[in-house]
Amino acid sequence: PPLPPPPPPPEGVSFPAPPSAPVGGEEGKDYIGGLEALSLNHLPPGSARFWAPVVCMYLLTLLYLSLLRREWPVYARLRHMWDAQPAPHRYAVLLRVSPAATPPSMLEERLPPPFPGEV
Repeated sequence: PPLPPPPPPPEGVSFPAPPSAPVGGEEGKDYIGGLEALSLNHLPPGSARFWAPVVCMYLLTLLYLSLLRREWPVYARLRHMWDAQPAPHRYAVLLRVSPAATPPSMLEERLPPPFPGEV
């Protein structure tokens, strides 16, 4: 028996719905409709349509790599500009020493600070 048409959506509301028209063959044996028409399960083995996802994958990969190649010099230039700015965290040094074993005066003698009077 033929499938009944889907009910119309409520007024003012629209949403995507899967296609419900039959694809290939008569209804029944070879009937493919709904979400099955969007999958690759109904294709016969060795069909040329299996190459479509591969071609799309390569096209999207080439698009991504071309955009990455154009964007990389801009990112590198901005990163070098950012790293060239002086910032306190680039001059900080963490020393793990025991205060009892090494007095602060000995550390100040052996490790002259890059900014005298600020340590």
